[in-house]
Amino acid sequence: MTGEKIFVVGGTGNVGIRVMKDLLQKESNSVTAYVRSVEKAQQLFGNPSNLTLIQGDYTDLTLFEKSISGHSRLFLIVHDPDIHDIPKYAVALGERAYAADIQQIVVVSGLWAAFPYRSSFIGDASYKAEAGIAAIPNRGTLVTLRPSILMTNHLWIEIHTIKNANCIAGSIDSDTKEPWVSPDDIGAVAAIILQDPISKHRDAVYEMNGDVKTPQQRAALISKVLDKEIKYMQLTAQQRYDYLTKKVHMEHIKAYDLILNPWSSETKVSLGLPLLLGREPETLEEWFEKNKAAFL
Repeated sequence: MTGEKIFVVGGTGNVGIRVMKDLLQKESNSVTAYVRSVEKAQQLFGNPSNLTLIQGDYTDLTLFEKSISGHSRLFLIVHDPDIHDIPKYAVALGERAYAADIQQIVVVSGLWAAFPYRSSFIGDASYKAEAGIAAIPNRGTLVTLRPSILMTNHLWIEIHTIKNANCIAGSIDSDTKEPWVSPDDIGAVAAIILQDPISKHRDAVYEMNGDVKTPQQRAALISKVLDKEIKYMQLTAQQRYDYLTKKVHMEHIKAYDLILNPWSSETKVSLGLPLLLGREPETLEEWFEKNKAAFL
C-alpha cells in the first residue's frame, strides 16, 4: 500500500513523539522531521530508512522551505517559551507549507482557543494561531486538534509536591472538575488523520478531553497507584502563583491563566474521542500507572 509523504514540526515533544512513532511504523510512509537537535531525534527514533531529519528553528525557515517541497501533509505543533510568538511562527510555517503545495495541515492548538475572546492569554495566542493559518489564501485543508490539560503537566508542575510533600496543590476547590487528556492520545489521533484520506477530515476541529477528575479524585487515584497517601492541598491564589513562578519557573501570563481555572464548562469526556482513536481514551489512572516511576 502506498504511504504518505509527511513533514513533521514538533516531533520530539510529548505529543510529537507519538506522532512520529506511529507514522514510522508504516514503512511506506516517508517522514521528514524538522528538529532543533538531530542527536535528540536519533536517540528517540533511531535511523529508520523512512525518516529524514532536518535541523532548524523558527527564526530562519530557509531549510524548512527547501525541504518541505514534495510532501503532501504537515503535522504542526509550535513549542516556544514566549506565548506571544506562537501565532507568528505558526502562520509563517503555514504560509510556506501551503505555498509548497501541502494539501493538509494537522495543527495542535488547545481548548483555550474556544474560550471567550481575549479571556485568557494562552487562549488568545491559540486562537490567533488557528485563525491566522485558516486565513491563508488558496490554502489546503486545516485540521485542528484542541486538547484540554495535558496529563504530562504532572511531570513538571505537580511532581515536586507529590515527591516531597505527599500532596498535589492548587487554588481551586477540591470538588471542582478539570478535564485532562493524554499526549499519547493526541499524537495517536494526529497520526491517524495524517494517514486517512484528506477528504475525510477536511477543515475539522476536534476537541479532546480524555478524562475528567476533581483534585480530590486525582489525589485518590495517585495514592492508589503510588501506594501511599497523597492529599490535595488548597492554596490561596497568591500561594499558587508563587509556586508556579518560583518553583516551576513559569512565566507570569501562564501562571495567571492556570490560576483562573477557566475549565468549568469542559466537564465531560469528549464523546467523539473514541471514534477518532478507535478505542477508549487513556485515563488519568492509566497514565499514572505508566509513569509511576517518575513520582517515586
